[in-house]
Amino acid sequence: MTKSKRTFSSLVRMPYQDAIAVTLHCYDYHIEMSAKQTSHKEFHLTQARRLHEWIKDMKDYIIQEEIDEISADTLCVKSDSAVA
Repeated sequence: MTKSKRTFSSLVRMPYQDAIAVTLHCYDYHIEMSAKQTSHKEFHLTQARRLHEWIKDMKDYIIQEEIDEISADTLCVKSDSAVA
């Protein structure tokens, strides 16, 4: 497995990056195997769909966490400005 090049990272994303990379690798494997093992095609497609859903859920979660983090930082800055 080759390590994917990451062009963007944040404190929210860092803990999940390796897990997502492995999951993407597994997804690719199941897609490949669905074509190669026609007798187990449905199994591999089902696994790929499950992994794809997990990746989508994680992406949505991470994006929301980043939005929440930015909002919290903005509130702190505004509060600090009001005190000054």
